[in-house]
Amino acid sequence: MSTAGRNKIGILSQALVLPWFLLFASASLAQEVVADPPTRVARLGHIEGEVTLAPAGTEEWAEAVLNRPLTSGDRLWTEAGAKAELQVGSAAAYLDERTSFGFVELDDDVMQMSLTQGAVTIRVRRLSENETLQIETPNVAVSLKQPGEYHIEVDPQADRTLVKTRHGEAEVFGNDQTHLVRADEQASFSGLDQLSVQVEPLGSRSAFENWANDRERRETESRSAQYVSRDVVGYEDLDEHGDWAHEPEYGYVWRPRYVSYDWVPYRDGRWAWISPWGWTWVDHSRWGFAPFHYGRWAHVRNRWCWVPGPRHYRPVYAPALVGWVGGPHVGVSVSFGRGIGWFPLGPREVYIPGYRHSPRYIRHVNVSNTIIVNNTYITNVYAGRHRNIDYRYGRNPRAITAVDRGQFVGGRPVLGRVLRVNERELRDWRHASRPPALTPDRASVLAGSVRRAPPIVRNHRNDARFTTNRVAFDTERRQIEANGGRPIGRTHLYRGDPKERSDVRRSGMRGETIRTAPSRSGRTDAVAGGGSSGTQRIETTPARENSSRFNTNSSAGREHRGIVQDGSPAVAGRALRQSETVRSFRNDNDSSRAGRTHRDDARTIAPRSEPNRSAIREPTIQPRIQSAPPATRRIESNRSSEQRALHSAERAQPAPARAEPRSAPQSEPRSSSRVESQPRSHSSSPGRSHGNGARFRDR
Repeated sequence: MSTAGRNKIGILSQALVLPWFLLFASASLAQEVVADPPTRVARLGHIEGEVTLAPAGTEEWAEAVLNRPLTSGDRLWTEAGAKAELQVGSAAAYLDERTSFGFVELDDDVMQMSLTQGAVTIRVRRLSENETLQIETPNVAVSLKQPGEYHIEVDPQADRTLVKTRHGEAEVFGNDQTHLVRADEQASFSGLDQLSVQVEPLGSRSAFENWANDRERRETESRSAQYVSRDVVGYEDLDEHGDWAHEPEYGYVWRPRYVSYDWVPYRDGRWAWISPWGWTWVDHSRWGFAPFHYGRWAHVRNRWCWVPGPRHYRPVYAPALVGWVGGPHVGVSVSFGRGIGWFPLGPREVYIPGYRHSPRYIRHVNVSNTIIVNNTYITNVYAGRHRNIDYRYGRNPRAITAVDRGQFVGGRPVLGRVLRVNERELRDWRHASRPPALTPDRASVLAGSVRRAPPIVRNHRNDARFTTNRVAFDTERRQIEANGGRPIGRTHLYRGDPKERSDVRRSGMRGETIRTAPSRSGRTDAVAGGGSSGTQRIETTPARENSSRFNTNSSAGREHRGIVQDGSPAVAGRALRQSETVRSFRNDNDSSRAGRTHRDDARTIAPRSEPNRSAIREPTIQPRIQSAPPATRRIESNRSSEQRALHSAERAQPAPARAEPRSAPQSEPRSSSRVESQPRSHSSSPGRSHGNGARFRDR
């Protein structure tokens, strides 16, 4: 065959193979896209009387344990004479007796709650520019627009909601009506089909409101705020249970005051399975939240002290900042015979999550919780270049806690069941950065004594605003088993879109609201279970025309985009190299898509302008959105996992070059080597409305 003929065959084969290669590469990339877990949770910080809990994805109720982290889908009930306090860093909720309360969604900038019976006082301490706080009741939704003190009561038998605003401003909407309840006002909203509104001056505090006000003084008068960020959940309890001291090596540290001489961190408590993080430590000490989910522990002069992270960084919650020990040839699931062992991480030691996360997340969760000067060290540990890490307390038998496997998985208290660790045998055991690959059971999720279902009034309409669309725990457990005992990603925890059923009015966007009409069929339980499959979906208002297919302004923009990591060093290294290759491949095509990229950004960006984006200031470029009237506009909800996968696949394919108007600005190719060395704090104003996800995509 001639040379010309062979060349034609080679060109033809390349033309046939290249599209298939790009298709498989795009599909592989789409499968690896992951959403990071939320960076904050709520804490059950105070209990008086009997309080019960129904974890997300379950219909069973159990004893609510002090210091348990709460997240989307969790529900609480307070019995007669009981009270409870929930802390979320920038806000606090105080529950009165006979109250049915739950978290519909709790994320980085959304806190959507449900109140179907009883009373709650909410103190909003700080409210960032794009943060939303909203309470759903059977007949209205209450959006808290400003920091202040709010009190909400629900009488389910009379279909009545009472909203009190002592400080701040609340926006109440329901039945196609919107009302403002300003400071020193209270408003009563009655009825379902016909909403009756009565506004009057606010009176004095009730006995419960006085109790909540007294509890709130602990936060405003806390001395610990001088040493830690106010967004560290649970820092208020450090004042009365310990002392601050200065150590030359670590700066200011906190020492617990009332502990025994042989006390060790992460020993007086229990393990619980809380998705999407997996195995989570629940400490039994009254102060035992902040020191076990933020910062690091150090043993100085024969005493344990807690070393907080940098005060000016926004803290990132972690389920347990510990290392694990295992045998030389087996995993930690069989360490110490049938037991499982762990130890506290010391300052400057890197925490490697056992749940799914992105490279950006691992930098934030470490830099915000300990002083690590060189980010390259985090990257090297994350990529597996330091395989034999010498943990400071990993060889100290007094710092290691080990329990039987049944005690660990069963969610039972650790103290009193600790196994003896032999120092001579410990030399042969190896360290592990991730928790054991164990499939949780029902007891792991409840982590407390089983209780009967509470007497919640069943007289409000079947409204999907009170559900999280969460899969049942039995389904989740089967997926965890298929994943080798590791937590599954957030996209697998929900049926379809986790926010399809929410009814959130976004702060900072006047007139733009996700509206859901009340259901006209039947009545159901006060708080529908996350695992229930019989809830009817409520139709939302029509989407605005010509809206972008994937809106980066939705809560999906809060999901940190990255490469799926299962925590293992080898997989992490391959994923990092693959992500760099993909980013390099994308950068080669940026110049041909520059004009289109600027127009797409102008189309999907938030209404709030940003002074550092020249593309938005360009007068010759107009957004493609045709704005609808304020009553019909809505915020796009989260993208489903299938949409995210398709979006990643489309981005991975090279776009054909096309001529653009001369007035369109040309963007510079994005550099894949730029690494952000510090996590975003609350004080960072540019780009706040896009969340971490948009900034991660800029890389």
